[in-house]
Formats: sequence, structure tokens, C-alpha cells
Amino acid sequence: MIYFTMCYYFYMDRNIFVVIFVILISLILISCSFFTHFFLDSKADISKVSLEALVTSWVASQELTPTQMISLATSTEVVKSTPQPEVDFPTDALVGLISGIAFHDLDGDGLKSDIEPVVSELLICVGELNGPYCTKTDQKGIYHLANLPLGEAELHLQHISEKSHEMFRYVNRFEEWQRIPATQVWGNWVPQQELPRTKLSRIENPLPINITSSTEVNLALMQGYLTDIFRCGERQAKNILTFQAFDLDPSMGLVRHYYEDESRTFENDQAVMFGDNHFAIDWGNINLNIIGTHLFAPANGIVVFAGEGDTWNGKCNVVNLVHPETGDSSGVVHLDTVLIQERQEVLRGQLLGTLGTDCTTWPHVHFYFKLGYDRETGAWDGRDPYRDTADLESVSYWTADNEPQCPAFLGQGD
Repeated sequence: MIYFTMCYYFYMDRNIFVVIFVILISLILISCSFFTHFFLDSKADISKVSLEALVTSWVASQELTPTQMISLATSTEVVKSTPQPEVDFPTDALVGLISGIAFHDLDGDGLKSDIEPVVSELLICVGELNGPYCTKTDQKGIYHLANLPLGEAELHLQHISEKSHEMFRYVNRFEEWQRIPATQVWGNWVPQQELPRTKLSRIENPLPINITSSTEVNLALMQGYLTDIFRCGERQAKNILTFQAFDLDPSMGLVRHYYEDESRTFENDQAVMFGDNHFAIDWGNINLNIIGTHLFAPANGIVVFAGEGDTWNGKCNVVNLVHPETGDSSGVVHLDTVLIQERQEVLRGQLLGTLGTDCTTWPHVHFYFKLGYDRETGAWDGRDPYRDTADLESVSYWTADNEPQCPAFLGQGD
């Protein structure tokens, strides 16, 4: 093409200057074309060699299978981008964390409320007491344990107090909310209830846990495990009083009454309403307006008897419970109506019946509490749920020392 161009200007214009100019331009174009072709081809060869060497080196370091190598060779994505192989960390390289808050579970639902105080100086250990993984709750009841092995483990707790009745003896773990459907018992309507299902254990028994990278375990602690059988506010609103206390020493012919922080004794002839050999607590008053007051289970249990039973006063409406988590039992007598059935499982706060005057001359409920059970003799070890303040070794079986706490999740009374 350049040749014909030169001939054209030579024969047509016959201008030597034009011919020279065209020749120079042609030489420049030829030089640029040759340089560009040679330089770019060389760079491409170098880049191709370098990339192939890099890929070959990485494949060798990864120890890929033949199938993976074929996939790599046919995939433009792998060649064009930097490979990001996944890294599998060994299990023992990860660390677990457990944290939570310890509190005084007054109402027994296993959940922290604003009015429930925190527990400080509680020793918490994973694995074993005084082992390598231990800590204590701070003044806010909070604890943290880090750098723990992952997986299943046991949590050990220890609470030490100078006074035995101030020590926490139980741990109450919340599991779920359970709805108890409405029903009828012996023609009486029983309303629907929604109650917390919890699991009770002694504080010295290890708690099974599963440690992850972030595990939260709140610790609901109780001194005793019984809650009040009345709804919140009803004792005060209806002036329901303790009319008869538990006779701690029947051989002396007296009972002991509990008033604030001291124990008082009453001779039989000095206290008309306090009788000898009374192994329970009587709550009530002489006003008929308390008849029909609802009574609730003081702890999780099984109904072993419900209905009209033989008592020292004759035939009376009775509900007897066994508490499998501790092996103890409790019961209520003189009911106006029974709202539970035998062999039925009950949760803390579940409706048992109503207060009445059945087989008695004044409206009240007879509440008893007993430890253990001798299957051979059928003997029960009756206990006062209150602490005898004159005995330093005595303990209270209520969730708070000598103060029955109402189940707050039931709400206020009528």
C-alpha cells in the first residue's frame, strides 16, 4: 500500500518534497507497528509464565486431588482470582465463656425481677470447687468465667455465711412457661393458669451445663423452697393471721409463736388460740368473708390425695402433696372446695382449692409440712416451716427467712 502511494505522488504531482514527506511518514508508521507488536507479545508471554508458575506453586502447596486439579484448570474464576481456602480451627483452639447474675429467687419462678436482690460473694466453679476455673459474683451479683474448654461440663456453687439460716441451700432453674387449661373438678370451675416450670436442686449438687463461646447461666438461689399458699396481698387485705403455730416441744405443753426476730412461748392456759401438740400452722380469722380465698401449691409436686379424708376432726376436705425434688410433703385441710385431682402433677402456684370452715368452727386453713417418708412404717417427720429464732441451728423452709413470699407471677389477690 505504501509503495502504490509513493508511486501515485511521484507520477501525479512530481513534487520531490511531497514524496520525501510521504516516505518519512511511512517509515514512522512501520516502526511503530513493529515495536508495538514485539513489546506486547513479550509482556503477554512473561505474564502468562508468571501466572502459570504461581498457580502451579499454590496447587502443589494445597495437595489437591486430581479431580480438584481438573476443576481448577478448567475454571477461569480460580485462575483470575486469589484462592481463599477455608481454615478449620481445631476444637481445642476455641475458648468458652460463661456469665450471668446470681439473685435471691423470692417467688420461686427462677426469673430475676426488679425486687429480687442480687447475691454477691457466691463461689462459682466449672469442673470442681477450688479448681482452675473459679470466680465469685461481684457486688452486683454478676460473674464471668472465660478461657473455658468447650462442651458439656458441671457448674459447682458454694455460699458461705456466718449464720446458717442466711445461707442459700437451693438452686431453682427456669425451664419454660406452661399453660394449665381450664377444667372442671367435681362440678367446680377451675380457671386457666400460666405458670413457670422450674427444676429445683440442692446447691451442693453440680449443675449440668453446655459451654459455648457465649453461655449465659443466671443463678436463682433460695434459702428454703416453699412459697406462700396465698396470692400476693390477700393476707393483708383480708387480715389473715397465724392463729396456731407449730408446737416445737409437746412434752412441755407449749407452742412457740414467731414474732419479728424473736421466739415467744405461750403456756396452754395463757393463750386460748394456741393448743398443745399442734404440728402445723393455722391461718385465718373469725370473719366469714375470707371463706373462698384461693389456696395455691407452695412448690412443685404430685397430688397424693384430694377430697374428703379422715382427720383428727373427722371427715375433712384435704389436699396432700409430695414434692419429688426434695422428698418432702405438704398439705392443706379444712377446704371449702377442692380444685385438684389425685395423681395430678402440680406446679408452684397452681390452684389447689379454697379456704373454708369444713370440719371446723372458724374459717381457716391448716397447713402442714413434713420431711421425708418412711415407707415401712408410714411415719412422717413433721417440721415447722418457720425457723425457731431461739435455736441457732434451726432453718426456715420458706424461700426467704421466716417470711412466706407470695408467687408474684400470680398477680394480686381479689
